[in-house]
Amino acid sequence: MNEPIDGRLVYVEGGIGSGKTTYVREVGPRLNYRVIKEPVDKAHLDRFYSNPKGYAYQLQLHLLHRRIGLQMLAACEALYSDTYDGAMVDRSVFGDATFEAMHYEDGNITELDHQTYRAALKNMKLMLFPPTTLIYIDAQPETCFRRIRERAEKEDRPYESGITLEYLRRLQGHYKQLLRAAKDGQWPWGHCVDIVHVQGDLERRTSAEWDAVAQGLKEQWT
Repeated sequence: MNEPIDGRLVYVEGGIGSGKTTYVREVGPRLNYRVIKEPVDKAHLDRFYSNPKGYAYQLQLHLLHRRIGLQMLAACEALYSDTYDGAMVDRSVFGDATFEAMHYEDGNITELDHQTYRAALKNMKLMLFPPTTLIYIDAQPETCFRRIRERAEKEDRPYESGITLEYLRRLQGHYKQLLRAAKDGQWPWGHCVDIVHVQGDLERRTSAEWDAVAQGLKEQWT
């Protein structure tokens, strides 16, 4: 385990509908961490879901630039803020790269655009302060699929209605590859990051249970 430091930088990763946003929303404030929400641009998403082949590359480049800026902000908050004790990021560029890889596999992104994206990611990640902890929300694809269907109706997310169970299963496989790469030191921060797996129905946890989750992290880091 890493030695405890002042100002931890935490990445929270997980598939669509896994509950990572719920985790960040509940745990971040309990740790007095700056919560960096996942960027959502409905205009880009609407265009992508209406025409994946036409807009997948544009969407991924847009998200890459947005996330890089937000992660640099998170690092500054974790290291130098007088207000927060750390920062927690709702999906990083490393997690987002799994989506780009799937678009490439599906033919939504060309070979040339794929190589251009990977080169941009390689250069941009050199600017990032490494995380101290990566938390992976390990939800079953079937659970994610159910949640996506439910929230598509409740939260006005019609663009998610086309997400299939098979897509979520593939996404889980790509995330497993990301975790293996981190454990094997293939990412620039892989040799020093704590990887925490979280399972269970996060939406049904009580306030007291969330208190316990935050306390558990504090104890693990000391």
